[in-house]
Amino acid sequence: MKEDTHLKILEAMSAAVKGNPRRARVILKRILTEEPENLEALIAIGALLNSSKETAEEAMNFLIRAVKIAPSNPVPWGHLGESLLLLAKYERAEKYLKKAIELKPDDAYYWHRLGMVYDKDKRRDEALEALHNSIELNPNDETTWISLGLVYLRRKDAENAIYAFEKVLELNPSNPIAQDNLDEVSKMKENTS
Repeated sequence: MKEDTHLKILEAMSAAVKGNPRRARVILKRILTEEPENLEALIAIGALLNSSKETAEEAMNFLIRAVKIAPSNPVPWGHLGESLLLLAKYERAEKYLKKAIELKPDDAYYWHRLGMVYDKDKRRDEALEALHNSIELNPNDETTWISLGLVYLRRKDAENAIYAFEKVLELNPSNPIAQDNLDEVSKMKENTS
């Protein structure tokens, strides 16, 4: 890849982070017009378009091209799983996330997203197993602890939900999601006592 292409990709990602995803898309699509096989640009635009359900289908088109170029790279597989999770196509999302995990089993993010697929598909036991795998790999990820707490909350397992939300607050005492859910679980527990 040309050095100026890499700089353009960084410029696109900077635009996205600064709240200008439209500019980022324009830059990345220009790169792909000149270099249709540019793996970094394909992954970047796929990840960018995965920001909403409305653009997830378009993201998949770029990510499928990336997988064809680099089938042993877990990143496009993981993003494909993310696209399908957004589109509520859980069976296919599971397949792609498992492929990402097969290629990079020590990546906590892929385990977390697989847990979300199982949770959305109401397969709570499998969701808990995947989320626990994610936490083993990255015990300080508050997002995964929140997800774990929410799965326990949906299972009406107040003790474990409380533990998960308290763990989030140990990591980040001002996390409003954990605090709100901890309050809800505590009320639920009081009402069943």
